[in-house]
Amino acid sequence: MGEQDFTGVVLRNAFDLWFEPEIKRRQEAGFLPKPFRLWAAQVILDLEGPAEINFNEHINGIFAAHAEGPVEKGQEIALAALGKLEGLQLTPDHPNAGHLTAIYHRKQWYLFFDFRYNASRITLHLDVARQFLQAAEEAAERDHRNAAVENLFAAVELMAKSYLLMHPDRRLLTKTRHRFVATAFNRYGSHGNVPGDFLRLFNTLTDLRNSARFPNEPLRVSSDRIQAWLETASEMDKHLESVRPTRFA
Repeated sequence: MGEQDFTGVVLRNAFDLWFEPEIKRRQEAGFLPKPFRLWAAQVILDLEGPAEINFNEHINGIFAAHAEGPVEKGQEIALAALGKLEGLQLTPDHPNAGHLTAIYHRKQWYLFFDFRYNASRITLHLDVARQFLQAAEEAAERDHRNAAVENLFAAVELMAKSYLLMHPDRRLLTKTRHRFVATAFNRYGSHGNVPGDFLRLFNTLTDLRNSARFPNEPLRVSSDRIQAWLETASEMDKHLESVRPTRFA
C-alpha cells in the first residue's frame, strides 16, 4: 500500500469513527453551520478522559513546515503561507495524550498521528531514573556494590516502565508493584520492542536486587560487572530518549 493509499484509508476510518458523527452532532445542536467547510480535524486521545475532537482553527499543536520566505523568530505565519507540512506536535495543554490530526492544505490532505502516550509522565520517570543512575555511579566509584545494584535496579525499573507508558494501558497509571512491571516489560520485550541487552539487564537486576537490599552474605558481583551494567543502563536511557514522545516547549 502506497503512502497516499494509506492516508486515504486512515482518513476514511477517522471520519467514520470520529469526525463525521461529531460534525453531525454539533450541527444538530446548532454549534456548526450547514454546510460546514472543514479544513482541519483532530482527535486527541487521553487515557483519563473521553476523546476530544477539534475542527479547523481549534486544533492543538505546533506545525513543522517549510516557509516560502524568510521568517523572523516569533513571527506569526498563516497556514496558507506555508509550504509542505512535515509534522505536528501537541503542546503541554495535552501532556499525556495521543492524537490523530488531518489538515487539508494546498489541495491535499496531510495526516499526522502520534499514538504514544504519557509524554509528561515519562519525562518525570526519566528525571527520577537519572537520579538513581547517578547515585548508582557514585556508589560504584566508592565500591559500594550493594548500593550500586539497588540504585541501578531502581533506575532500570523506572526506564522499563517508561517504555510501557507509551502505550494505552490504564493499569500503568496505578499499578506500582514490581511484579506487574516485570511481567509487562518481559512480555513487551519478548516481541523485540526493546534491545535484548536492556531486557536481560532488567531481569538480572530483578533477580539480584533482594540479595543486594537484604544481604545474608557478601554480594558476589565484581566491580567490572557493575560497570558494564551501568554502561548498558546509560544506553537504555539514550534509546528511550530517542523513542519517547515529547511536547513542544
